Amino acid sequence: MNRTPVADWQQLSALYKLADALDADSLEDWLLRLEAQAHPLLPQLQQMLDDRARTPYSDLFEDLPSPRSPRPARREETRDAARREGSRFGPYRLQRRMADGDAAEVWLAQRDDAAASTREVITLLSRQAGAVERDTFTQRFERERDLLAALNHPNIAGLHGAGVTASGRPWIAREFVDGEPLMAWCDGRRLGIRARVLLFRQVVLAVRHAHAHLVLHRDLNPDNLLVTRQGEVRVLDFGLVQLLEPDGVASVETEMTRLAGNPVLPWYAAPEQLLGQSLTTACDVYALGVILYELLCGHRPDEPTIESAAVLEQSILDIVPRPPSERGLGPEIARQRGSTPARLRRTLAGDLDAVVLKTLAKQPSQRCVSAEALRAELDRWLAGVPVESRASGRWGRAGRFLQRQVERIAAL
Repeated sequence: MNRTPVADWQQLSALYKLADALDADSLEDWLLRLEAQAHPLLPQLQQMLDDRARTPYSDLFEDLPSPRSPRPARREETRDAARREGSRFGPYRLQRRMADGDAAEVWLAQRDDAAASTREVITLLSRQAGAVERDTFTQRFERERDLLAALNHPNIAGLHGAGVTASGRPWIAREFVDGEPLMAWCDGRRLGIRARVLLFRQVVLAVRHAHAHLVLHRDLNPDNLLVTRQGEVRVLDFGLVQLLEPDGVASVETEMTRLAGNPVLPWYAAPEQLLGQSLTTACDVYALGVILYELLCGHRPDEPTIESAAVLEQSILDIVPRPPSERGLGPEIARQRGSTPARLRRTLAGDLDAVVLKTLAKQPSQRCVSAEALRAELDRWLAGVPVESRASGRWGRAGRFLQRQVERIAAL
């Protein structure tokens, strides 16, 4: 019997991980590129993908989660879910599982008590507490619940409750947001760049408010950003956070964060997160930059040729991304932005490129210093004023200001 060499198996494993992270269209394009390169492991990879298509779910290679496709529930999980439907946590009764992962399950629930009768979303953390820890959970969750409840902002999904089940599983409850993911909302309506920046500005305002209350998000990504029918952005999942010291350094780990582990999608993680370093508000600024990059040009900063989790991590740590205006801005991407490839490239080039790349600096000290600073840069661009992220002298800024005014008039 032929055996796959260890080195080939490791590379095949890496290829499979990347394939598992791609949507259907991207996967097809990527496989065609591998075929054009006559990749020696392509036949084995294709066989694995064919086997996966015939299997309800495979446990292989789960460590690189897809930011677009939630993991299907295993059969035993489905049976377990059926047993827990109708379970009650305080005033909340579980109705339907919305998502699940290694760190937590997410449920639609109904609150029905004297205080209110509303739909809520329950996040039930997977890890249980030990006997010694269990006695301290209530106090710790009350501290964190009070902190998060103070995040009263129109663009933040409100926290409505928190506690621990009888078996020791922590849970949090937030308001249910009837909305559509940010990227899909923008693409489906063919929003132009200006409209996208205005929408993204709401996200920045929410993060600025949280930072002012010493709360980091740590897992900002497009799936945590919903747009309501009224066009209002709501940022989800401020429940998995770290408490911050006044200097902005995350030095106290909350119970929710410790139990949930590392839920961050690697595509949106700052270099210091991947390195396990102390986190500051700069890690959220970096994630905002990745989201803005994707919102503007339809690509994430990492290149589509990345073939493994290790290479992806190395790319985030070391490789300076190309400006959004220099990515592949084809007719479909331009059409989704109500533009043409040439006009879209002109809109992104210069100031917007500079703002995005400033937020994606590898060193936290070289990024926009805060969400407020990013908000100010976006407002400058919206007002037609030169941004500060684009280094130049006084005369250069004056020239760009005049150029922006000419472009604005020409667009009328």
